[in-house]
Amino acid sequence: MTESFLEEMRVRLEEKKRDVVELLASEYNAFQATNSSSGRDLVDLASNDFDKQILDVSSALEVKTLNKINSAITRMKNGHYGICAQCSQSIGEERLKAMPYAVVCVKCKTKNERLNNKD
Repeated sequence: MTESFLEEMRVRLEEKKRDVVELLASEYNAFQATNSSSGRDLVDLASNDFDKQILDVSSALEVKTLNKINSAITRMKNGHYGICAQCSQSIGEERLKAMPYAVVCVKCKTKNERLNNKD
């Protein structure tokens, strides 16, 4: 893996991280603004509760993505970026371009999906 490719991936990871953090902040602020309205009735309260549940699920997914991004940045600093966590082979550049925080190669990912989808 070339230095220029690693730098490209570092920049993409940092951009993705910034986007996720901004989205989390935006969702939080929108929910706070909606929740601060006075004169709410039971329908409003139920709607707000449902919105909070949706926000919680969405936020959990975004936090999970943020953790994956931070982990990829750490692997990059430690010199382990682009190495499959299962087979220790190189993760292809095309896979990393598609998913810069990937931890396994396509071969291991496919193998894991087959094992998890067995009936």
